[in-house]
Amino acid sequence: RSQEAAVAMDRSPSPTRFPARISRRLSVALTVIIATVLLVGGISLALAVRIYRFNEAVDQQNAHIQITDQIHTTFQRIIFELQQMHALGWSDRKGDVQVLQDGLTRHLETFRDLHRGEEGFPEEQQELALFADLRELAAQLRGLIDRMLAAPGATWRLGPMDLAQLNLVSHQVTRKSEDLNTIHRLKVTRLLQASRGMMRGIAALYMAFILVGGALIAVASIAFTRGIAAPLRTLADAALGIAEGRLD
Repeated sequence: RSQEAAVAMDRSPSPTRFPARISRRLSVALTVIIATVLLVGGISLALAVRIYRFNEAVDQQNAHIQITDQIHTTFQRIIFELQQMHALGWSDRKGDVQVLQDGLTRHLETFRDLHRGEEGFPEEQQELALFADLRELAAQLRGLIDRMLAAPGATWRLGPMDLAQLNLVSHQVTRKSEDLNTIHRLKVTRLLQASRGMMRGIAALYMAFILVGGALIAVASIAFTRGIAAPLRTLADAALGIAEGRLD
């Protein structure tokens, strides 16, 4: 009988080894999920920073447009005051003209300071040339104002050449200011297009993350069922069998 029992035990099926890799699989799954979330979050943050910088650049271009408009307006106010003084013979408006001239100088310096902080762009040389022309026109106007301030007497008149110069300066300032603003608007348009491209990139990234995340969840569910839930169910069945006396 002992020999028959030994033979029966030898012929009994060997137990299936329980896979003891649950912890490692969970760690790998959690690592993949965390790495994916960090990757998407990092890319989104980088794109958001770029969009923020684009918005700052747009604000800077708007500041250029505003200061260009102020330069144009101050030029025209000075020319108007000089024409009024010539027409009416006023000399007591010299102080107002000087104040406007000082304001024009400050506006030109502000424009120059704003341009210093800009990066290179295709229209840079054209913008610098237009700004140099505005400074030259301001210098011509300043020379006329200096002669006006130095003129004695209670009345003051412009000569024919001075009047022609004022008209020429008025037309050139208007045209060059419009050209400057056109350059700035082109830069704003490019910045807005780049910003919209970044926004589309973020939307596409999140859409891809949703699709890939859904696929990963489905794969993880199947892998969890096969690699974790099924072995645990086998272990539970084996424990119940041992409790019932089925030691095989």
